Amino acid sequence: HSFIHSELQHRPTIETEEKEMGNSGSSAVNISVNPSQSNEGFYLAGSTITGSVNVQLKEDVSPEDMNLQVQFKGKEKSHVRYNDNDGDGGTTHRNEYAERNIIEIDLPLGSATSGTNEAMSAGSYSYPFQFQLPDYLPTSMSATDDGGECRIKYKIKAEIKGKKSWRSKDEDVEIYVLAKPPSSEKISYFVQPVTVDIKSCCCFSRGDITFGAAADDTRVGKNESIKVDFGCKNKATTEIKYVEAYVKQYVSWNAGGHSQHTEHHLVTQQFMDTDDMGALTKDQIAQLSSNAENQFASRGIDDLFREIKTMVTEGSNSISLHIPHEAKSSYSGLLINVHHVLKIKIKTSGFSTDPKSEIPIQIVTPDYVTGQQAGGDNAPELSAPVLDGWDLDQVTTAAPASTPTTMVYGGGVTGEEDIVVDPLGIDGMGGGEATLQGLLKELGSSISAKTTIGDRIADGNWDGVFASLQPRDFAAILGKVTIEFDQAEVADMVASKIPTYSCAHVVAAYHAVTEWVREQVVRKLLPHTKDLQSNSNVILSELTDWERICLERDFESNMSNTFA
Repeated sequence: HSFIHSELQHRPTIETEEKEMGNSGSSAVNISVNPSQSNEGFYLAGSTITGSVNVQLKEDVSPEDMNLQVQFKGKEKSHVRYNDNDGDGGTTHRNEYAERNIIEIDLPLGSATSGTNEAMSAGSYSYPFQFQLPDYLPTSMSATDDGGECRIKYKIKAEIKGKKSWRSKDEDVEIYVLAKPPSSEKISYFVQPVTVDIKSCCCFSRGDITFGAAADDTRVGKNESIKVDFGCKNKATTEIKYVEAYVKQYVSWNAGGHSQHTEHHLVTQQFMDTDDMGALTKDQIAQLSSNAENQFASRGIDDLFREIKTMVTEGSNSISLHIPHEAKSSYSGLLINVHHVLKIKIKTSGFSTDPKSEIPIQIVTPDYVTGQQAGGDNAPELSAPVLDGWDLDQVTTAAPASTPTTMVYGGGVTGEEDIVVDPLGIDGMGGGEATLQGLLKELGSSISAKTTIGDRIADGNWDGVFASLQPRDFAAILGKVTIEFDQAEVADMVASKIPTYSCAHVVAAYHAVTEWVREQVVRKLLPHTKDLQSNSNVILSELTDWERICLERDFESNMSNTFA
């Protein structure tokens, strides 16, 4: 299956031309990258890249004129084209550009001579290199719309810095990165049942429809399927023609205060018809109303929720939506956003209301892609590909280089004039001083908040920071986790490091995360809560009726465990 090709609308060649160095045309340079271990041409995040820089000297060169390094760089890049009123009733096409660093690795190359001050004779030289890609890199991608475009782009660049005529153009090669499959833990979601008053075109009420839906996993891989269950009670005189579920993809990008977007319909499927979808007569609706009024106590919203929940949980009306391989990976950056939504729509007859509901989903690299990386985590053999026509017996090979001098993760946004828009700037891989404010600043410009927090939790120097987190501090950290699908996992990770974790922490987290994730977050946090037995009402009073229904067993089991 082709994963990386679907992300890119244009696929440049991975080979570079042999080019002349300097103004004198005295030498040539070429950068070669060994093929990836996949048969797709992509490099999986976390894997090792090997290659070589090949230099052909046509004259002797002093060592100070042959300072070579390889740089690996990944960027978000955006170009927005928009129309601006010119004041005379017409419009002018304008363009804004912006970019932001995702990763930068600098790797000095080894020496090709026996002594540091020894001159290099005319001839052919090969400089092997290898480096490991960070685990968290997002997938390469591109999108275009109405003259604008956005890209996540990675390239390996060979730089030669010298004192004389070696200030040549950098030689680079673009490579294609595929994000690592995320945690295999399922993130299921049962959207709160919705009751919609069905009105005709004359605004007359025709009864109501209550329906609910659940996705077995909101995180789904390309070429994989998501199971959706549906339940419905039609208490209206309007017929339900069909119920469909479909997935939409939205790509947006921004630059200089302007933005563009595209959207695509990825997949659609209809649920089967059931007896509960059938229309009622006016007499039947009148009878239902009469029964409710004559009952000692009319049925509450909890009972209706539970009925729909039972219908959906039984799984008697479910479909499987297959995510096509051409779907783009979900991504949330400073310049580019790719998000996906599963929508459920009830189509009624005539000109009546069409009820709708939505479930956010995250499209990721499927788990089985790691199996295409032959050899697992083992690096490919550090060989040095050389140019066609070179006599291998006449090539001097330098010592392999594999120790980066610089690794920078994330960074701020720059425009055409390199004005830093994000005041947080660029944070290095090691992080700053172990303080809450330092962590919040680092999260503001990191590419993966979950990875950054995980690294800090694994560092014993940060134990005191996490152990002393107050509820507002805990909420501030979760507020920096912009990928909502990671919020529950991050909350669980951080809570495990707080020995006095309380119901007040849970409430703070509840209000800090995205609304649809709240149920999952509370479920993850209850086992950590030390005062749950005595203060559970502090949490319960914040929950919606639907959240209390979905979490009642979690409260029961955790409170009994706390009591025990």
